[in-house]
Amino acid sequence: MLADLAERIINNKDDWFCPFPRGKMPYNATTDHQYHGVNILSLAFQSMSMGYTSDGWATYRQWKSIGAQVRKGEKGTLIVRKGQWMRKEGDDAIPTSYFKTWNVFNAEQVDGYDVPQDPVFTYPMEERHNRANATISATGAIVRDGARCAYFPKSNQIHMVPRKMFTAHDAYWHTLFHELVHWSGYNMKPPRIKKEDEIWKKDKSIQYAVEEITAEIGASILACQHGIILDKNTSDHPYIAGWLSSIPKSDRPAALMTGAADAWKASEFINGFSQSAEDQQAA
Repeated sequence: MLADLAERIINNKDDWFCPFPRGKMPYNATTDHQYHGVNILSLAFQSMSMGYTSDGWATYRQWKSIGAQVRKGEKGTLIVRKGQWMRKEGDDAIPTSYFKTWNVFNAEQVDGYDVPQDPVFTYPMEERHNRANATISATGAIVRDGARCAYFPKSNQIHMVPRKMFTAHDAYWHTLFHELVHWSGYNMKPPRIKKEDEIWKKDKSIQYAVEEITAEIGASILACQHGIILDKNTSDHPYIAGWLSSIPKSDRPAALMTGAADAWKASEFINGFSQSAEDQQAA
């Protein structure tokens, strides 16, 4: 499943797509819970390929539990969850990972269910920029004007070129979210990146490529959550495809899995600052 998704992303790198065109990420239609990690990419890509207008998904049994029926001949889309169990080796217990997969079906693949018209979450430009700025400010990350957009680990600073240099207003915020995800790698606990790793000096390493994939997927998630509009000027697809293609084919599934999972964790870490501020004000 992951190998196929990686190759689909690479092979379609010139076909622009917005992973979350309605400003909402894929969710379980029976529980209303959002999918996480690589599953949001897989389901978003499938929606784009099939032209689905609903973001709701569920397993065959879940649809049946609410009185709906998957239509005969419909094909499911795989989602995956990573787990861990303790494998015994003599007197030692060794943490061992495993993957469990399910097939899920989009709301448009079933009968007996009134497909809700998932609204397109759009905000006026000033409002969405204010929302993004508030989240970024709450993190305490230092953002400075610079000659290029980048995160500098040694100074723990983000540098951004002036907004007027961006061809689209929302592209500035999407790029800033990308750099903020890099920032999160050093500032979350435990850190995603240890300073002694010095991955920035190894621009051809798999670890570096995974970090770039993490930052771009994370930027896309944060952009969606804040109403930032992705268009041809802010598309993350070619960027992710480029870094995926730089990784040996056998390592791409794990890289995509890790990058998407870390991107979700980074988005939760970043959003947590503004949520904490709201909780303090409410108290």
